[in-house]
This record gives sequence, structure tokens and C-alpha cells, in this order.
Amino acid sequence: MTCKIGRFGDGYEIGRRYEFANGDEPEWVCFNSLTHAQRILYEFILDRFAIHNLRCLLSDAMKIGVQNLDDHEVIEEMAKLLDRGSYVMARLPALSWEGFITPAQVKKPKEEPEEEEEEELSWIQVKVVDDQSGVVIPRVKLTFKFANGEERELSTGIKGLIDLRDIPEGSCEVGCNIKGITLDNCMHFVTLGEDASGQKENWEEELVGQTKGGEFLGTRIAIVEGRKVKTGDTLASLAQELGMTAEELSEFNWGVRAPTAIAERLAFYVGCTKRGQDGESYDFDDQDQPGFIFLPQAWSEQLDTAKTHTIRVKPAGYYLRFNYHINVDDPDNQDDTITLQSPDGIFQHVIEVSKLEEVEPDWVELVFPKPPTGMRYDLIQDPKDGQDPFYTFQNAEEEDFFPPPEPENEDQQADDEPEEDNEDFWDFD
Repeated sequence: MTCKIGRFGDGYEIGRRYEFANGDEPEWVCFNSLTHAQRILYEFILDRFAIHNLRCLLSDAMKIGVQNLDDHEVIEEMAKLLDRGSYVMARLPALSWEGFITPAQVKKPKEEPEEEEEEELSWIQVKVVDDQSGVVIPRVKLTFKFANGEERELSTGIKGLIDLRDIPEGSCEVGCNIKGITLDNCMHFVTLGEDASGQKENWEEELVGQTKGGEFLGTRIAIVEGRKVKTGDTLASLAQELGMTAEELSEFNWGVRAPTAIAERLAFYVGCTKRGQDGESYDFDDQDQPGFIFLPQAWSEQLDTAKTHTIRVKPAGYYLRFNYHINVDDPDNQDDTITLQSPDGIFQHVIEVSKLEEVEPDWVELVFPKPPTGMRYDLIQDPKDGQDPFYTFQNAEEEDFFPPPEPENEDQQADDEPEEDNEDFWDFD
């Protein structure tokens, strides 16, 4: 009968009593309860060599695979065998193992047993930062796949860092699970390294001002492509390229799946004007302005262990833009700031009026990073001359940023025409 005799710790050995070779009687460890056996075995929970041998013994005893058991379960099951007397533990005065038979000796008595090499362990540190500002980003979910096939999903801490110890040596694959990802919880991968890239995609714009609220940059990383739509494209055809449905691509871009809501977003964000055959949806056209839609793809990198790696990312997605009535050449307005913020101050983007340029006489275009959904927002102009700041709009929901639908006929347009009684109010472009 093939037997497996384990060796672990300092001066301890486990096996079946009859499998010990003839010689001096060893000092047996007697267990007075299951708890007693568990307590002794748990002294070796961090001993990888001990746990490995316990797995071998347990597999032989149970006649089934034990690879799905974690280390604690292995110890619990082995303790039951010791408590029942199926296996015995011996305490030896010195590390001398001649008294034990190994499986290799039983199967191949003429060959020397091969010594098992202990797995080399290493470490890795991964930090996620905003590419432009260098600000660390917490709560980013990353998946790690190690050289031995083990996988883990971990999140960056408050310092934007994941620090892994006692992992297999060699490279490991780091990436993100993008199932269910949206622009609100997504960041675009830029590069690896300590220095800012300075890269700019053709669909990006230079933002004026400073943003606070880095935790809203996202919790997943992906490769996000800003695609300029063209005649013949449809939402479904672009989604098919990515292995997605049209509803999933819409949910990624705008967080909606209902056909009516999708049509509204296509008109507002993509600038679609050409109705589809059903009269409700939209078809893409070369003339759509701005004409961009965002396409996500999974991101991953092979990173070496025993190193610290910096992943540089930036926000992915749309910008909120509208025209604002103000004379930027008026000296009284030069020190003013315009702020879009959530009432609790968690999200905030501040623009200095002195850095704005007119798009029309006494009108500027304000461009903000698209704020997180599900919150309300204020737009505040602060004169910075001792006067109180005033609200241009207050406690607005995301839906308030959408323009009203175009009237179906001229009579309706005349009825809906607003009175021009406040030239200083904001307007969408």
C-alpha cells in the first residue's frame, strides 16, 4: 500500500503508526480532545511547507482531491483524523527523518527521493494616480493573476496603493473586470510610470479650472476610445465590435437602457439629428456634432514582481458645456470665479473668469468635467470683491441639463417661446 508520511515544523512528523520504520520508539503526541489537536496544528498555519504536507496526507486519507479546501479547512480536517487516531504525530528530539517512509521510496525503492523545492516568494506594489495632477486615487478595483494561476481582486487604499507580500515570484497580470462598467465608474488608462504623459486624444479638450473630488474619477480602469461616428454606423453595430449589446453600450455611455432615454442622449451628447426608420431612434451621420461616442475595452498589463508600479489614468467621458452671459473684459469681473459644485461640496470645479474667452459678444462657453450622476448641483458666481456670491442655478438635477425637445410644428414653437426677461441667465449651446 502506498503511504504518505508528512514532515512539518521543528521536530514533528505525522503519519500512520504502522508506517514508521523500525527503530527507537518516538515520543508520541497525545491529543485529549479535538480542540487540543486543532490548537497544535494552528501553530503551523503560516508554514507553507507544513500546509503542503498536510494536504498530501489529507488527500491520501480522504481519497479525494483537497485543492478546493483553504488552509484553515485543511487543518480542521487533519485535526479530526488525529483526534480519531487515524494518524499520529511524533515529536522527535532532532530533525532526523530516516524513520519515515516517503511515497517516492515505496514506488521507486532504487531511486533517491527528490527533495521538494520551496516556492520562491516575492512582493509587488501598485499605485494608481491621476495622470495630470498626480493625485492618488483610492478604491480602484484591480485583479491580479499570479504566475501560479491564482487570482485576486483588490482595491487601492486611501493612498491609492495596493501592497502585496508573499506572492509567487515572476511577472503577474494586472487588469480590471469591466463587466457592468459605466463612464461614471471608469477611468481611461494612459501609461505606466512616475511622470505625467502629456498625451492628449483627439476627442479630449483642455479643461480650464481645477476639480476637487478625485474619488469620483472612477473605480475601474479600461481603454476608452472616443469614436467619431460616421454615416452607416449604428449604436448596435458599434456595440457588436465590442461584444456588447446596444443597451449595454448605451448604459456605459449614459447610464440608460430605455429606447426613449437612449434617443435623448444620442441627440444631446452625440448631436444626432437623423431619425431612424422607426421615427424614434437616431442613425449616425458624418455631420453629427460633436459626433463622438465612447467605446470601452478591457485593460491589462504584465508587471514584474519585486517592483513598485505607478498606473496613470485620467477621467473618461463627456464634458458638461453651456454658454454663460458675462463680459470678461469688464474690470469688475476679472477676479470673479464660476463654480459648479454639489451642495455638500464633495464635487467641485472652479473656473477663473480671467481665463475665459468670448465665443460671442458678452458670452463665454463654460466646460466642466461631467459630474457624477445621482447628485444635485449648484452653479455659483463669486465676485471676489467682498460681495456675496450668487447662484446662477441651485440644486439642479442631471435631467435639468438636458435641453427641451424640439417642437413638432411652428404653432407649438410659438406657444413655447420663452419671454426674454433675464439676459444674465445661463443657456445651453
